Amino acid sequence: MTTAEIFSNKKFVITGGFRKGNQETIQNRIRLLGGKVMQNVSSRTDYLIVADDNPNGRKFKKALELNSNACEYVVKLMTEDQFYKYADM
Repeated sequence: MTTAEIFSNKKFVITGGFRKGNQETIQNRIRLLGGKVMQNVSSRTDYLIVADDNPNGRKFKKALELNSNACEYVVKLMTEDQFYKYADM
């Protein structure tokens, strides 16, 4: 999967504190790559980027709830390391 396929016109929610950067840096990179940043997880969310320090937060639990009620993943989970890899950072 290419960077464009991952980010272009996709909706992202970010949760937690990140080791390598902050949420603003990540939001700016998502927008630069053609994605949209949302504040809350919903069935319209494509990806939830989860920091290592927040694996059981409210947004994470909401994503799991949405995914458990669907035939396939509604919200894909992405770790901080995966984000940096896919975003070429």
